[in-house]
Amino acid sequence: MTSKLSLLLLLLSSSCMVSTLSRVYLTPDGGYKGIVVRIDKDVNQDHCHEIIKNIKSLFTAGSPILHSALSGRAYFSRVTIIVPSSWSEEKCSNAITTPTGNTPYKSTDILITPGTGLAGSIPYTVQSPGTGLAGSIPYTVQSKQCGEQGEKIIFTEHFFTAWNTTSTRWGQPAKLLVKEWAKYRYGVFDEFGFSGDRFYPNYFKSGGSIYPTGTTNAMLTGSWIYKNGSSLCDPTADQCYFRPEGPNKQITCSLNYVPFLATVTGWCDKDHAKSEIGPGKHNVLCQGRSVPDVIFAHSDFKTRTQRSVRLSQELVPVFDIVRQPLPKYVLLIETSRAMSGVWKWVRKATQNLIKYELPDNTEVAIVTFSSEAVVTHNLTPLTSERVRARLADTIPDSHNRLSRTDDRCVICAVKVAMDQVLRNREAGGHLIILTHGDKRTLSEDDEEILSEYDKYYNVRVSSVLLPMPGEAPLSYYNTIATHSGGRSRSLDLSASKMETLAALIDSLVEIIGVDTPDPSDLPVTVHHQAITRSQSWSSEGQFFIDRMLGRDTVFGIFVEDDEDHQIKSVKFTDEEGSVFGPYTKMSSILDGINLKTINFPLGEKTPFDEGVVSGSSWRYHISWYKDTAQIQSIARVRSRQRDSSPANNLEIISWTNYDSSSLSISPSSSPLTIYTQVTMGGRGVVEARVSLSLQILHSNGTRSLLTEGFPLQMTDDGFGDVDLVSGDGIYSRHLTIYPSPGRYIFTITVTDNNNTAYVHTVGGAMDTHPQDLPVTVCCGSSIEVPASQRQATTRFIRTAAGPVVDIVSIEMDRDIFPPATIGDLGVTYGGDEQELIASWTAPGGDYNDGEVSGYHLVYSASIDSLLQPVSEDRELIVISRRDRAGVRVDHAFHAEGVQGDLYVGIRAEDDSGNLGRISNLVSVNIPIKAVNTPTNIEQTLNMSETNWAVIGSVLGIILVTTLSLLALLSCWLYRRRTHSKHSSLHGFNTKSSGVNVHIPSPAHSVSTDGSSCRSESKLSSHLLVPPMSQPPPSSTSFGANITPTYWSASQLLADHEHRTGASDTVHSNHDHPHYYVTDPEYGHHVHPSDHLYDQYYPAHHDYRNTNHYHNHVVNDEQFGDYDSDLVDEVLEVNTSNCKSDLNISSDTSSTLPMIGTSDRVSDIRGTESQMTDTRVGDGQVTDLRD
Repeated sequence: MTSKLSLLLLLLSSSCMVSTLSRVYLTPDGGYKGIVVRIDKDVNQDHCHEIIKNIKSLFTAGSPILHSALSGRAYFSRVTIIVPSSWSEEKCSNAITTPTGNTPYKSTDILITPGTGLAGSIPYTVQSPGTGLAGSIPYTVQSKQCGEQGEKIIFTEHFFTAWNTTSTRWGQPAKLLVKEWAKYRYGVFDEFGFSGDRFYPNYFKSGGSIYPTGTTNAMLTGSWIYKNGSSLCDPTADQCYFRPEGPNKQITCSLNYVPFLATVTGWCDKDHAKSEIGPGKHNVLCQGRSVPDVIFAHSDFKTRTQRSVRLSQELVPVFDIVRQPLPKYVLLIETSRAMSGVWKWVRKATQNLIKYELPDNTEVAIVTFSSEAVVTHNLTPLTSERVRARLADTIPDSHNRLSRTDDRCVICAVKVAMDQVLRNREAGGHLIILTHGDKRTLSEDDEEILSEYDKYYNVRVSSVLLPMPGEAPLSYYNTIATHSGGRSRSLDLSASKMETLAALIDSLVEIIGVDTPDPSDLPVTVHHQAITRSQSWSSEGQFFIDRMLGRDTVFGIFVEDDEDHQIKSVKFTDEEGSVFGPYTKMSSILDGINLKTINFPLGEKTPFDEGVVSGSSWRYHISWYKDTAQIQSIARVRSRQRDSSPANNLEIISWTNYDSSSLSISPSSSPLTIYTQVTMGGRGVVEARVSLSLQILHSNGTRSLLTEGFPLQMTDDGFGDVDLVSGDGIYSRHLTIYPSPGRYIFTITVTDNNNTAYVHTVGGAMDTHPQDLPVTVCCGSSIEVPASQRQATTRFIRTAAGPVVDIVSIEMDRDIFPPATIGDLGVTYGGDEQELIASWTAPGGDYNDGEVSGYHLVYSASIDSLLQPVSEDRELIVISRRDRAGVRVDHAFHAEGVQGDLYVGIRAEDDSGNLGRISNLVSVNIPIKAVNTPTNIEQTLNMSETNWAVIGSVLGIILVTTLSLLALLSCWLYRRRTHSKHSSLHGFNTKSSGVNVHIPSPAHSVSTDGSSCRSESKLSSHLLVPPMSQPPPSSTSFGANITPTYWSASQLLADHEHRTGASDTVHSNHDHPHYYVTDPEYGHHVHPSDHLYDQYYPAHHDYRNTNHYHNHVVNDEQFGDYDSDLVDEVLEVNTSNCKSDLNISSDTSSTLPMIGTSDRVSDIRGTESQMTDTRVGDGQVTDLRD
């Protein structure tokens, strides 16, 4: 067991890194500081000046936009721009300084990547260098759940170098910054759907019509287009995109959907969003919570509710332009008496770091400490082998030269390093502490001091801990390493001496890999195997070198005695059976670290190194001299990247969903989630096999390797429960097993998954972005790379150190983990049996572990009701059945009496009643059943005769009554008109008739129109345009004290018959309500679908699933200002139910919302001759209908 535990510690890929925490914070006055914009080293330096200039413009313009959108709660206050270390002030035309004080530089909030960008759709993590992400539009890398911060925002170089093109294509760049900032900082998502997406489709059905998915405060005009930009696309049958068209001045939100519209200034809250917004990414992942709800629940605003009123010049951020500093390493080595047992190996490991591992010209200093600290060697650049050797020799060569006390004052060493070594040169400082790491090394006051150094000077703090057997290391070392961007490794001294030496060497190499300028230069450990010689006089093993490696490959054997190593010979055999060796001569070059390598004959190349064979397996055979002594050795193989091209650099980065490395697990906390990003040359590696192993270091110093259920398989499925986007190279896994408190040490193994892993081809063009579509098409729940553009990674296997988390306490008195989300639900309707036939893959009772006990099938005609955690507007079917995770399930649900267009989803349930999230929603059309009619002819005739007699009598009574009422009405009208003429001789009549106009939402049937008049909020949610309370008066305004002119009902009817003729039947086949508008421009009555209706709802569906989809070219001439107070299109008039809601009084001028244009004057705005003698007295016109 000991060798297995040590193996986990030693098989560490030096390409593994851990993301550094952001240093952004909100000041008391609402200013964001600590924002870091990093320019990638591969960006063209010739564009430096232009990039920096436009970064400043971006934040300067974005600050007041953010301030306004957040109601004065925050703005951009200070931004640090990090340029590559090699860039010059001359090229940048700006002063470039070195970071000092508390200037942040280690983290990255916004990354500027090289390239011109695609007009396409893939993020940086799956693209080759030079192609950018989602074209030149920015993209936020998000792996965590709703309300949790993202990883970084990525802009391409082209976004800043083609500034005019960016503005023309995507709208105001500053709005894009604010949109992405909200996603990155607050954990919100895009508020629209994606073509063909399983979880977030870009359309939804409601009331027999098709609507684009998206959050706005009113309906968006536009049309459905194909990818090539042509129109007449049916989203239910093809891959279509909704292209907004026209001014859309009625739209004021949301920034996460249509930031390119000039009138959009913020995000829609529940009160302002239209009634149905559909399955947008944010709506699904945040379970119906609006973007403002999520933003203002963020910790930034929990204590800041005050809104500030600031002048625009007060919102301009301050910019610091600094050069990326090169790392400066200070080794803080404990020399107390307690280190004497391991000092030999500590010295050899640190000398190996200085002599062979650190890059040329790296600055290194050494500080030793026990009860006090001493600078053994000041900062020195490693310019030659001689300098390296001299520096390495300053480390005490024997344990006899160590202190005679057990005092271990770590904070003394830190103070000396900061005050004497790094004073005024703190930028790039990296403290590497080698110590026992127990409670005696740091007090609570010492921890506070070290945290202040990290906070103010931004130094990294890493540690290699060597606790005595039976002791556990202090958890603070892991905390400060996580917060400062360093690494902390704790070794097991109960292992063999060679295991300790190898672990020390690999731990130090891993630590410097965090900030090495060129990670591709670091070696990768591809094989590590402990060998024990006893009765057997030979040892065998095998290793694999993938095609990305094969430079400076070293096969070595760690031996206890470098002179009496007992190695007789070594030979190698490749995959084809060719034998190389045996080699009998061992080299002494690395005797200083007890590593014996092969002394190949002069002129003979290493058989498994560059230029010979790569991407193949090798077997080795070691023969030993006859020695029965129990001596343990270790065979190790390391290799470097074959070439310097970043396209071949395999990188593994891991992190968790917690900023802190010290956690308590309880019912109120989220489960620990581990994320691993696998990239090759910046492109996400898709369909790899990523496994997660776990070792626990207990409080008594013992270690245990979990085997039951481990290793866990990490997923890249895009189901949204843990993994957000499939195909992006980010793999995720919830941890649901917590055996005991302790230090949880994760190890990640990545393979090519039997040669199925691939990346996007370098330079390959992805599917193009639809023409003139200002909405990005990336990224929904998945990223699809065409088969023709997939590049196989070929075979590889890498093992990397994952996160280290201290679980302080575990309070799990009940099951707190629900089943995972079902992401592959399929549903069909069986008409004969009247059943919904569903199939899906079962999750586990605890996310993807264990088994479920049942399912809840939910369905509704309203998709939004299914996205809410609780809703009454849906039906529920509950079934009980036990399924283990991963089992394929088929089940039929009885659906008698259900008909029409429905959305169906399912949730899994565990034994404790925990419910998973709603699955992907499936649209199902259940045909309406025809009603049976009587078949007895005689009975039918008798009933008809009886019915006609009754109907005739009723009609006669109605006719007489109607004629009497008309006669009375005529007399009354005559008298009132005579009185009106007399009264008008004394002055103007300033009273207008109270007219209430109600515009029914096409999303609902006519029978529900009355309900929308119950309140203002109800009315506004169903109007095609938002209601306007007080528009500005004009010369023709009702508010200008001019008597309004109306057409009488009889004149409207007569004109209607005169103008339309047979045109009334043009749209008789449409299922939506028929309402007409008199349009003088066209000289006939116009159905709204001809000019307006279809631009709000480009497709219509009835319950027979008959598709009607229309496309229109919308321009500013067709659609005028929605703020006009005249009515261009009167759709329906109602004065009885909605009067109070619209504040209409007969004593004041009426104001009506207008739909239409200034060009197309409708019923009210007729020709002057038509309007001269058509006035109607006050209160006479109460309803206008065709």
